[in-house]
Amino acid sequence: MNQIPKPSPRLLHIDWARGLAVLWMIRGHVMDAFLAPDLRQSQAFGFWQMLGAYTAPAFLFLAGLSVGLSYAKIDQMEVAFGRRLWLSTRRGLEILGIAYLFRLEEFLQWVPYSKWRDLLRFDILNNIGISLILVGLLFAIIKNNRLRYWALALTTVVVALSSPAIWTSSAVNSLPWFFRNFFTSAVEFGHFPIFPYFVFVPAGAAIGLLTRRFRGDKLKLILLHYGLIAAGMLLMLGGIWAAVSIPHSPGWILFYNSPEYSFIRIGMQAVILAGCFFLCLLFKPESFSFMRLMGRHSLMIYWVHISLIYGRLTSGLQRNLDWPQVIAALILTVALMVLLAWTVENWARVRPRLPFPAPVRP
Repeated sequence: MNQIPKPSPRLLHIDWARGLAVLWMIRGHVMDAFLAPDLRQSQAFGFWQMLGAYTAPAFLFLAGLSVGLSYAKIDQMEVAFGRRLWLSTRRGLEILGIAYLFRLEEFLQWVPYSKWRDLLRFDILNNIGISLILVGLLFAIIKNNRLRYWALALTTVVVALSSPAIWTSSAVNSLPWFFRNFFTSAVEFGHFPIFPYFVFVPAGAAIGLLTRRFRGDKLKLILLHYGLIAAGMLLMLGGIWAAVSIPHSPGWILFYNSPEYSFIRIGMQAVILAGCFFLCLLFKPESFSFMRLMGRHSLMIYWVHISLIYGRLTSGLQRNLDWPQVIAALILTVALMVLLAWTVENWARVRPRLPFPAPVRP
């Protein structure tokens, strides 16, 4: 029987990058949940919300990177194709199941005010789940890493370039809304459909493969991340140039489905990832970092903080705070999430000190 090889130690900069995405996510959600309506017309609010364009692509990009980085364990296993397919898609199926459980929890929390359509809303967790399944299928079918690079690059480009056409496709727009919102934001702006958000997962997976290839050589890893900065800057500058210089097809919307904006944000992710890598060269692996701590528990923090700030417990505060109060709420929410993550990670040490009776063993 084939055993899954023992996992390698975690890479600090990936946890740090994911923690940064968690922090930025909480920032956007706290502001959206609590700021009073009359303060949302200001330039400060518009700028604050614009910064949120980083968060969802970051989670998708890092999810793809983790696939490329960790798939070596499956590559080393000599198993039948069916077993390989299951191992390749299992994490995506788990995330997709969690996404719908999360929607159910939100629905039950707001009964009798809940809207049944929200159960089928396609949001970031749904996208991560389906995207991981799709990339897992690609990795299961294509076993040669060189071919995987080409397939991932081609997938990224095709999805980015075809997104405006998908949004205006009569075939897609004739689908029932609960299928249509998989593909476009025509149903509701502000969620994360496959087109174009899937592009970040294969892009991240390609970088994950490169990171895995050079993982044992510090010098090559440093050169790789210098290369990511250069490539990221080229993507961002090229995307900006194309957005203002090239005629656009019908259905093209710069900040929602444009290929240029997809490539700009891929470049941004590459530069930020490299920045986190060089920053983490200054840290010792055993040193405490609340950013890395949040990164290791990002899924739990996502669920808990959404349930807290958009839930019934804080309904009296929602859309009712001024700027200083919202900043205070942000600091408090981050502190609570760090405390939660630390407690979960150190539960074996915390549990004996709690004033609860020890379980009676039969």
